[in-house]
Amino acid sequence: MRFELGHKRCCISKLLRGEAKRVPRNPLQKPVGFYVGCPRCGRPQTITTSTIDPIAGQTVTEDGPMGEIVTMGPGYTCDVCGVRFSVRAGEIEIHGS
Repeated sequence: MRFELGHKRCCISKLLRGEAKRVPRNPLQKPVGFYVGCPRCGRPQTITTSTIDPIAGQTVTEDGPMGEIVTMGPGYTCDVCGVRFSVRAGEIEIHGS
């Protein structure tokens, strides 16, 4: 599944599976977090830069003029369905079942 950074203005409850919103949306400002639609159940997950654990190897790498997310990992867990996922080269990887 391709990971997409949403550029339209909408409520986070309308995020699609595998879609993300950056906070703040302006790519010139340092991100404080992301809303990510779980690739399995679609429920929005909040990933803030303060909860990213660099000791565990968790990172978010942006690239491009609009701050597209290239990598996010090594694994984030959905609060609702429990699936672990990461993003590599713009593609979502689901870990486990």
